[in-house]
Amino acid sequence: MEAFGTSEQNMWVDASSLGESNDHCYRSHFSHILLKRLQGNDLSDNSEIHREQKRRCDQARLGSQLKILDKQRLLGVPSGKENSSDKMSWEGIMWKESGVSAPLELQMEEEHRVIRLSDVTILPKVEGQGGNSIAGTLEAHVNGFKYTASGFHMQFYFDNIKKSFFRFGDKRMPPLLHFHLHHSIMIGTEKTKDIEFHFVQWPLGQKMSDKIEKEKQIKDGGHNEDLKNFVDKVNARWSSQPSSPFSFEVLEKEREFYGVLPSKASAAVALTLYYLLVLTEAPFVVIPLREIEIVNLALLRPGVIDMTVIFQDFKEESVIEINSIPLESLAGIKHRLNTRSVKYYVNAEGHDWKAILRGIADSPEKFIEKGGWDYFKLEDRDTLACYKEVAFDP
Repeated sequence: MEAFGTSEQNMWVDASSLGESNDHCYRSHFSHILLKRLQGNDLSDNSEIHREQKRRCDQARLGSQLKILDKQRLLGVPSGKENSSDKMSWEGIMWKESGVSAPLELQMEEEHRVIRLSDVTILPKVEGQGGNSIAGTLEAHVNGFKYTASGFHMQFYFDNIKKSFFRFGDKRMPPLLHFHLHHSIMIGTEKTKDIEFHFVQWPLGQKMSDKIEKEKQIKDGGHNEDLKNFVDKVNARWSSQPSSPFSFEVLEKEREFYGVLPSKASAAVALTLYYLLVLTEAPFVVIPLREIEIVNLALLRPGVIDMTVIFQDFKEESVIEINSIPLESLAGIKHRLNTRSVKYYVNAEGHDWKAILRGIADSPEKFIEKGGWDYFKLEDRDTLACYKEVAFDP
């Protein structure tokens, strides 16, 4: 059979030949045992068994649909069911999210109406701080925010805010406020679409080393009440405007899990109703779930799972890897992905995902011809069995 691509030692080698290897059979059996432990966790409760079975059927249906969608996306094959009104509705959503041009100057609020959040530091850090964080004040004005610290100030506008999040502090993390923008702005010498503010615990303008800052933030938890008051007041101000920006979304701790980024930094990850977020470490990750192609959840080491996120653009540079996620987080991750109709796979196989994506980019026809993601045998046995039960009419 003709080899395809240069990755994973001819990644398009005939899959049937793999079954001839005793070692492969052993690995398949071993993987199945691991997956039973990984997927089952504790399914002694009948209701949980029912929920897990429903998720498997949902995922089988999504897997069937994904083959058709990938054919459309990669080969430009029409589905034959596109409705012009649906297309107009979707384009309307995309247009709305594109943002509008920012005003040229900040309209200052009257002094008694300015909403302030004090003792916060900005991320990305500003060059020239010598590795230290400097506390400043964030102010809400008529059409935007202004941040002022010692020797530095910047502003950004409500029109440019695509999404905003906040999280209350605890022993593990400080309180934070995050703005995801439509268009990049300059913070010092860095261009970014994401701005984050953390509370610090010392007088305005006083410098403190990163190590001491982090220790104090973890210990103190932060000014949760101050953050809540600021968010509530800004939300109330926004809601009174004819065309208000998105309101702040609170990051609920039950939607969080912890993992290790490729930089080896440990980070909190959140799966909200619409976004996958990594907000505690720069570069920040704010990804709409609707842009995700697949999520692979692999048990490669005891007690932890590795998450790989592939996007619908099929670009290797877009791949997100979050490793060493505690196994107990798996059920929640599966539930939230399934609720938002995101296709995930659970297995015990490692893959060179960037190489796979290079192969797809080189020959998308081959990818579709081989069955799409089915070729890589990512699906576990129990979910695979559900494909026979799912009747999907394209």
